[in-house]
Amino acid sequence: MVLIIVLGAGLVVDSAIAFLAKRNVAEVAAQVANDAANGISDSSLYEQGQATLDPVLVRSLVQRSFVSRR
Repeated sequence: MVLIIVLGAGLVVDSAIAFLAKRNVAEVAAQVANDAANGISDSSLYEQGQATLDPVLVRSLVQRSFVSRR
């Protein structure tokens, strides 16, 4: 009986760790997507009505986001 309880507790702990890891990955992905959205070129959006990304700005924003998450 004790063995079953210990195995059950181990499964609960492993499941909680996996859930927290998935949630952390989802949070990082959402933050990176928000940072990339901040890289939309304002001038092309307002002048041409098209949303274009400034690749240099997006790269720096995303790199800063990853560094701050470490």
